[in-house]
Amino acid sequence: MKIVADVSGTERVDQVVLYFNAEGLSDDYWVTMRPSDDDPSRYWGYLPVALSDVDHVNYRIEAIDATGRRASTDLFKVKVANDCDAPELTDEEKRIARNLVVGLTKAGQKVVPPGFRCGGIVALVNAQGEMMPNEECREKIARDGDDLLCPIYWKKTALVLGTGAAVGTIILVDNDHPKDDIPEVPLSTARP
Repeated sequence: MKIVADVSGTERVDQVVLYFNAEGLSDDYWVTMRPSDDDPSRYWGYLPVALSDVDHVNYRIEAIDATGRRASTDLFKVKVANDCDAPELTDEEKRIARNLVVGLTKAGQKVVPPGFRCGGIVALVNAQGEMMPNEECREKIARDGDDLLCPIYWKKTALVLGTGAAVGTIILVDNDHPKDDIPEVPLSTARP
């Protein structure tokens, strides 16, 4: 699943992180988002493909500025749909989607996020910040084949606002829902 966020603030943004989980199955995992070549305030990233028996995926976006301040969106709940209705991806998007580095947020987490396929996951960053190959996914793909099924695309735009020394906040421009009414948006279970 591709997520796109427009991020801006009073300080330079150093990193944009996409936290995610399959609803009710685990603690958060994360992937980093990349700045767009066309617009330095636009970031994009991919989540691993959800398994077909997963009903919802949750995610939030966190931006970290040059001073270390953090700003985060509210949690988004995305309904998983089992279809392949999506536009074609660029070569760079395909390369990124097939070479995901997934981060763990706690010691002892499984190296494959529960509720997600291995396809595309090549490495992990453990809770201590050490990056290593994801051998479990490598072995599964070598044994069973690549489990990326078809292209998917989903976009949510965000804006980070910050003033002076105050911590910035991310506002999703099309999210007018209260926290207890998290919007549901269909998510395909496959991508290249």
